[in-house]
Parts: sequence; C-alpha cells; structure tokens
Amino acid sequence: FYEENVGAVENVKRVYKAAKGKYIAHLDGDDMALPNKLQRQFDILEQNDDCNVCSHDMININLESENLVNTWVYPEKKYDLLDLYKKLPFFAHSSKMFRNKYSNEFWDKLLNTNIILDIDVHVENAVDGNIYHLGEKLGKYRVGSGISTRNTKINPILPLGLSRVYNRGLIAFKDDIKILEELKFLYALTMLQCAYGFAVHNKDKNLFKEYVNKSCEQKNIGLKQFIFRLATYFPNIFFKIFDLRSKMRSR
Repeated sequence: FYEENVGAVENVKRVYKAAKGKYIAHLDGDDMALPNKLQRQFDILEQNDDCNVCSHDMININLESENLVNTWVYPEKKYDLLDLYKKLPFFAHSSKMFRNKYSNEFWDKLLNTNIILDIDVHVENAVDGNIYHLGEKLGKYRVGSGISTRNTKINPILPLGLSRVYNRGLIAFKDDIKILEELKFLYALTMLQCAYGFAVHNKDKNLFKEYVNKSCEQKNIGLKQFIFRLATYFPNIFFKIFDLRSKMRSR
C-alpha cells in the first residue's frame, strides 16, 4: 500500500522486486484469470528449461465484462525473440508467467521511466530464452480500458515504445545480417502503421510525418512507403483518403 500514487511503472517495479517465488504471473487489474491458469503455466515452465515465459490465449471482454466475438488466440508452440518482433506483442500481458530470475538492479535499469511498456519487458525476457504459448483460453482481456488510446486518439507513448524496442532488437541481432535485415523491414512497416494511426485517429500532421520518416530511415519497403512519403507533402488530401479507407474497412 502506498501513501501516494507512485504510478503504474513504479508500482510494477516494486512488486516485481518484492516477489519471492520461482515464477511471476502478471495480471492487470482490469483483466481476469480463469481456473487452472497458474497450474498449467507452472507445469509448462517446469518442463521447458529453455523458456523464460509462458503465455496463453485470452477471451476478449468489453467494459461490461461481456464476452466479445473476437478472442486473442495464437497457435500453441514455442516462439523466439524474432517471432515476438513479428507481432508485437502476440500475447496479452495478463496471460504472462515468467521466471523470477532478475536482480533488483535489472528492474531499476529497465523500469526507469513512466513511459516503459509491457513490450520492453517481453523483449528482455526473450533475449535469452523462448516463449511457450499455450493454446488455451485461461484468462479474459478487457478491451478499451488500457493505455492504447486516449479519447479515441493513439497514445504517443505506444509508438515511442515500439521504436525503442525495435532499436533494442537492432542491437540484439547486430551479428546476424539476415535477421537484421528482416528486423529492419518489420521496424519500417511498424512505423508506417503508427503513422497511419496518427493520420486516422489523431489527425496529427507532424507525428504522421515523423513516423513516416522513421520508417524510411530503417529500410526501403516499396510502394506503400512511397505513397506515405508522398502523403507528407499533401496531408490534407491523403488524410481524407486514409479516413475513408478506415471507415470502409470497419464496416
């Protein structure tokens, strides 16, 4: 218990540092765990020494705790660091159990600002071990209550976090040219997706241009990137096109 609000990141850091068990199971306050979750994840990590993390499928729920049609589902298998980068993140934070093997100094260094995200921790977990994803719905994820958006706008800390973890990946894979080029492609594509979000949801020309430029800095990925670069010169026209496309896709 705190005498004053310390913020989400500082709270997580203190809780992780205080944990004494062999494993830590993370559950956000707006999500739910289902029966047998902890035992299933414990058993998987006990049986797979090469895995630092065990995650699982989630049932999506709305703000009224009603089940939604779409769920958070991925094939059951082991995933490595590159797999994580291909779909950041492919598992919900509240589905995660991981080995409690990190020092207080590690958490102090990693969780050092209020803009750190769950993906920062996921990447560090996967640097020296795999992720075992269970194809079982062992929890419920509440859609629309997190930090992804603010008043229907993209929260700027999310693309900042994505850029940060991709830069971490460039360091992790610096000695593997083939993987490095694949990661640069993923980085460039992700930055374009962020730019699109800022165009459609935030109507922010400056942030749109910033993330298009970030994409171009990483790698030339073809026609889509060229169109977005052209859009930085004529944002008023292209924002209307992007908005129309978004509405048509959501129908």
